Amino acid sequence: MKTSDLIRNLKLYITLDVYLVSNEKPAIISNGIGTSLFGVLESVDDDGYSVLRIGDSIISFFAHGSSFSIGSSIKIITDSISASPVSY
Repeated sequence: MKTSDLIRNLKLYITLDVYLVSNEKPAIISNGIGTSLFGVLESVDDDGYSVLRIGDSIISFFAHGSSFSIGSSIKIITDSISASPVSY
């Protein structure tokens, strides 16, 4: 199964650290210690609901605290991740 098929309709619940990056290709990388998600921050609502675009797919997550600007390339690092399918 391709990564894009796996994440196309997932809602993400994670404990995460978010970093601003430059010139990183959209990707999901797991190294056995944690998982890194590279993408573009597509939206952030007032309640923290955020959308990360990874290629043709999106992942929603909740962010707390200050956020980066819409359109920023970001890296999310997490040691815990779970996802569930959603349909619209």
